[in-house]
Amino acid sequence: SREHESWPPPPTTPGAGGLALRTFVSHFRDRAVAGHLTRAVEPLRTFSVLEPGGPGGCAARRRATVEETARAADCRVAQNGGFFRMNSGECLGNVVSDERRVPV
Repeated sequence: SREHESWPPPPTTPGAGGLALRTFVSHFRDRAVAGHLTRAVEPLRTFSVLEPGGPGGCAARRRATVEETARAADCRVAQNGGFFRMNSGECLGNVVSDERRVPV
C-alpha cells in the first residue's frame, strides 16, 4: 500500500511572481485522487496560513471558504491547508497570519 508520494519541486510558473504550481492525479488502488502542489520561492516572505475570513477568524470560530479568505487577503494562490473542528469551526494547530502566531 502506498501512503505518500514525492516529486522534485516544479520550476517557477511564468507570471506567477515566484510561485511554482503543479496539479496532479495519483491512483491508489481503484481510486483517482487529484491535488495540487505550490512552491514559493521566498516562503518566509510570501507564505501564510490565514485565519478563516480574515483577522479574528479563529477567535470568532468563523467559517469561510478558501476563496472568501483569499479574496480578502488579496492572495495570488490559495489552498485549503488549515485544520479545524468540523462541528464547531475551532482552528487547530499553528496558525501564522501576517507574521504573527494566532492563539488557538
